[in-house]
Amino acid sequence: PDVVVFGHPVDGAKYSLDGGATWTALDGVLAPANGTDQRRGINIAFDRSSSVVGGLTQRVVLCVPGRGVYVSTTGVTGTFALLGSGYPT
Repeated sequence: PDVVVFGHPVDGAKYSLDGGATWTALDGVLAPANGTDQRRGINIAFDRSSSVVGGLTQRVVLCVPGRGVYVSTTGVTGTFALLGSGYPT
């Protein structure tokens, strides 16, 4: 699939399965906290050692300023869970 994932400092994290024609918010992921440095954005990592289902890497990790680290083991279309609060240094 034509998958695109991005993190926006105000709108949060979103994904597209059609090359950007339509967008969906990542389930369970909050936008960066108010008052955080907006230039930091959201860091997104795909675990290449995880399984792939329907062309989608299943383990995805996001680091969101002022919120914490989120992980999904069911890909970008799955639900993300908060692993820890705060932004790692």
